[in-house]
Amino acid sequence: MRRLLTLLALLPLAACALEPDYIHVRHTPVAGVQAIPGAERIGLQVETRDARTANRDRVSVKKNGYGMEMAPIIATNDVIAETRQAVIGEFEARGFRIGGTDGRVEVEVLRFHSEFRAGFWSGVAAADLQVNVKITDPTGRIVFTRTFTAEGLNPNIQIASGENARIALEAGLQRLIRQIGDDPDLARALMALAPPAPVPAPTAGRRPIS
Repeated sequence: MRRLLTLLALLPLAACALEPDYIHVRHTPVAGVQAIPGAERIGLQVETRDARTANRDRVSVKKNGYGMEMAPIIATNDVIAETRQAVIGEFEARGFRIGGTDGRVEVEVLRFHSEFRAGFWSGVAAADLQVNVKITDPTGRIVFTRTFTAEGLNPNIQIASGENARIALEAGLQRLIRQIGDDPDLARALMALAPPAPVPAPTAGRRPIS
């Protein structure tokens, strides 16, 4: 009975469910990231690839009061490029240089989508983001690979709108990037790419007094 009342309450709010929504998904860096001592010695190339097998043309979909999928929710910006810039920003905050040749970071975006779920009195927008991160050294040898998954929640919503999906997606992207930046194994793999320290030139000794 409660679920029926919830669905009936959502019906008038879904009047625009047939119209697509367009949103701009943006990453907001978290303040207070600590730089890693010595990271400035390492220059990185960062690349991203869209490895999504579905929903490439949308980041969510509206639902009506019965939970039926309706119009798409489409990102007006390139979420793959946004992910790359977010990763670059996180590495720069940790002290690494971008544009060098000490290592290559490849980020495959596997999932970038938000789903609306109905509850008894309100709903929730749940974003699901997943990427695979691979790091190679200058010879092409893989020194690190790991899959990162993050969820972003926007609870207590009354309408399956683009704005509510955006909030969940941005929360998920922020969590995802912090997971990457906080991973100790990833940090160790990057630090191991540091070039050898230059050997100081020998100093000329004093000539013996004859």
